[in-house]
Amino acid sequence: MTGNPETHRLFTQGRPHPRSLCALGPVLCLHAASDPHPLAGWSKAHWAAGCVRLEADGPRESVCFYTTGGETCWQLHVLPDSDFLAWARLLEGLPSFDGGSVASKHWIERCRRVVRPAWRACALRLHAVPGRAGQVALAAAEVRLSPLGADRARRIHQDLHSALAPAAG
Repeated sequence: MTGNPETHRLFTQGRPHPRSLCALGPVLCLHAASDPHPLAGWSKAHWAAGCVRLEADGPRESVCFYTTGGETCWQLHVLPDSDFLAWARLLEGLPSFDGGSVASKHWIERCRRVVRPAWRACALRLHAVPGRAGQVALAAAEVRLSPLGADRARRIHQDLHSALAPAAG
């Protein structure tokens, strides 16, 4: 991360600071189906990268969070209900990954190797709360989406699962 000192302030341990995530408003959170809570992946994450792909229905933007071993453990996706300026500020400070189209063979193969096969999706609003030793912790509340936001969330979740399905034959 180079450049803007404000960007450096938004990150702790290679991942965004909870306050920068709270500014996003409603987002689609994808977490491993085996995780007991939607924020379990956040607690495993050591670094994050932004991903912007062009899909048939327009750009698809997400932030993927990774364990120290490079396994995807948590994802946030922008929705029509999200704060786009806060999202742009967040992506500006992250390393980027150009995932290409979901239909791209490279992208599908990368997902099969790195992304957990079963994701649970939920719409959340993230909150910063006091944590241990004066640190800021992340909390979440479920949020009701607009019809457009709910449709987009449904398509993101379906597209990811169809991209991860084993090839027939």
